[in-house]
Amino acid sequence: MHFSYLLVGGDARQEYLLSLLTSAGKSAEGIFIKTEENEDEALKKIENADIVILPIPSSTDGKFLFAPNCENKILLTSITKRIKEKTVLFTGGENSAFTAAKAKIKVNLLDNEEMTLKNAMATSEAALAILIENTEKTLFGSNILIIGYGRIANILAEYLKALKANVTVCARKEIAKTKAYIAGHTVIGFDMLNESLPSYNVIINTAPAPVLCGSELKNVSTEVLLLDLASKPGGIDFKAAKELGLKTSHALSLPGKYSSKSACSAPPIWSGE
Repeated sequence: MHFSYLLVGGDARQEYLLSLLTSAGKSAEGIFIKTEENEDEALKKIENADIVILPIPSSTDGKFLFAPNCENKILLTSITKRIKEKTVLFTGGENSAFTAAKAKIKVNLLDNEEMTLKNAMATSEAALAILIENTEKTLFGSNILIIGYGRIANILAEYLKALKANVTVCARKEIAKTKAYIAGHTVIGFDMLNESLPSYNVIINTAPAPVLCGSELKNVSTEVLLLDLASKPGGIDFKAAKELGLKTSHALSLPGKYSSKSACSAPPIWSGE
């Protein structure tokens, strides 16, 4: 059977995925990957698509489509309400709009562990580039704190360790602390976070919750780089950091900016099963 693919929103990853699908002889087009001249006409294409592929992430705020190259904001509900019962819907995350969609099959690509790990690897590599570009010292010998110890933190800590940085992991759960300890990193709990902050020249947050607020930020070095890899709103109080004159970076959707081809090396080609 021949299916029509419609890629909706996203960044360079979606552009490359579109080229992969067309090169494979699939009927595929994209909307909201770049600025659309006619939003209504673009949305109508959703009604006729057999397979709709939303980006990773599909949204950064839970309300609007992740479409960084579009001038207009596109509501997720304006997309999902046009999806027909025959449609297969691929998403990059969970959302009530996806739950309400009439699609016969819904696939959250972030439930795929292989893809999630590759995404974490690409994010970690990109984070290294940001650290090198935004610090005046080598990573070799740097005192670096990573808050959280999920997939991204795990991989990033290994990369930094290989570059001979002094890596400390701050984690809440005992199992995470144990894994970080076995990996050879210095480990602290959140009860020790505040007193240890002055020791680091780089602090990386991966925890999707507020962890570095005004009271904590007053204890960091004025030469620190604060890098937040967590989804919005992140774990760092950026307003307080700005008031204190601290250098910050909230780095989101890094695979699409630094390694779009690797980030979509396995396009979702539907067999109809």
